[in-house]
Amino acid sequence: MVKKKPVVEKRRYQRFPVELQARFNDGRTRKNNSCKIVEISLDGLVLSLDTNGTKKIGPAVFLEIECPSHPDPLNAFVQLHWLREIEDNGISAGSQFKIIKNEDRNSLMNYAYASLLQKEIGTTM
Repeated sequence: MVKKKPVVEKRRYQRFPVELQARFNDGRTRKNNSCKIVEISLDGLVLSLDTNGTKKIGPAVFLEIECPSHPDPLNAFVQLHWLREIEDNGISAGSQFKIIKNEDRNSLMNYAYASLLQKEIGTTM
């Protein structure tokens, strides 16, 4: 069972809501599982993971991120800092980037910014 602790804000950068598809692997198996990125900052991500009923996940995760503004998947290695149970047998996970190319981070942040503007002014990208 995932422990629920009070949230202590330690982030240095503002988070932005996003809706990105990704695949994750925590090294426990060779299988990549789907997940969603629901928030992003310069320093990390909040993931929504479908754990298929298991609440065990490794402390570090490799991600392949589908970014609509980029032709190929973007890769990142993140360290998980907190886990919370969410509905439908899932986990919400706060993570910090450990390895990501600067151009991939910039692509993700530019997409998040454009998505936020789209929601604010109601246009399509």
